[in-house]
Amino acid sequence: MFPILPLGLLLTAGTPLARAAALPQLDNITIASISAEGTGCPQGTISTALSADRTTITFGFDEFHPYIGPGISPADKTKTCNIALTLSHPPEYGFEIVDTVYHGFARLDANLTAALRSSYTVTSDGAGNGTLQTKANIDGELVGVFTRTETVTEESGLASMCGRDKSQLQIATRATLTSRSSSTSGGWDDEPPFSLMVQQIRLRWSTCKE
Repeated sequence: MFPILPLGLLLTAGTPLARAAALPQLDNITIASISAEGTGCPQGTISTALSADRTTITFGFDEFHPYIGPGISPADKTKTCNIALTLSHPPEYGFEIVDTVYHGFARLDANLTAALRSSYTVTSDGAGNGTLQTKANIDGELVGVFTRTETVTEESGLASMCGRDKSQLQIATRATLTSRSSSTSGGWDDEPPFSLMVQQIRLRWSTCKE
């Protein structure tokens, strides 16, 4: 079996954020609701945590496992998860997405690549504010834990709308296995060749400009 790492340890993965603006009442920033669906996050297989400083949203996955190899359905090469998370926050504050961190375990031979793709949309009271995408490739030969941090440039930054006390963050993530050899098998002893275990979304909070 691949190792299951403590969620508290995974909360610290990735590179540090730039210093965020100090928020006077952190208790006023909460997760108001969350829903998830997809082949990579069946009901009851995803957990969610908001860090104490309200700058990191962490999703833990139990079943985000694409497969590949002889006898495997082409549909199983890709697993997906669509998450809709609503943040409640003071209307005088807004956030932007700074980076995302992918963390998991891989059993990839030299012919295999796992492609991670995510798209993000922020809406407030039904009004959208653009879409952001991040991506990372995990190439074989690799057996072990991986961590990939994808930083968002300022030009492509995605921010919530000011003056709203709730913002919905929609995240659509997919993991796809591809092979350069038709005979490649995707795993040993029925273990998945690739597992996305944790995805973190990092936020920077700031005071809305007049």
